[in-house]
Amino acid sequence: MQDKKFGVELAKSNGGVPLEEDWEYVRSILSFLKMFYDSTLRISSSSYVTNHMYMKEVFEIGKRIQQYSESGDVSIKPMVIRMKGKYEQYWGNPNGINILLLITLVLDPKSKLDFVNLQFS
Repeated sequence: MQDKKFGVELAKSNGGVPLEEDWEYVRSILSFLKMFYDSTLRISSSSYVTNHMYMKEVFEIGKRIQQYSESGDVSIKPMVIRMKGKYEQYWGNPNGINILLLITLVLDPKSKLDFVNLQFS
């Protein structure tokens, strides 16, 4: 059963009820947006310290944005290009990054293991 009032309210504010192609678009961007959701959960906990993970998450998001911007997926490319611009604005200049965030990354023992594993692989 459909709520007719819901459809009327959506028509007033957003152009109507989502169509099947709207849902297809949502499905196509879901995996891209999930990385932001997962990162947010990892670095915004209040029950344990997360500052050592912050820059690792930021760099991982930058890497994924770069990968998506080079892909041929036309459904998300415009959104990814805009996000890449914002990412570059905030994180693209190494001199603008808070050095303490980088120090916590380097001092984290788990990160040291990641760097060692990169050298030997």
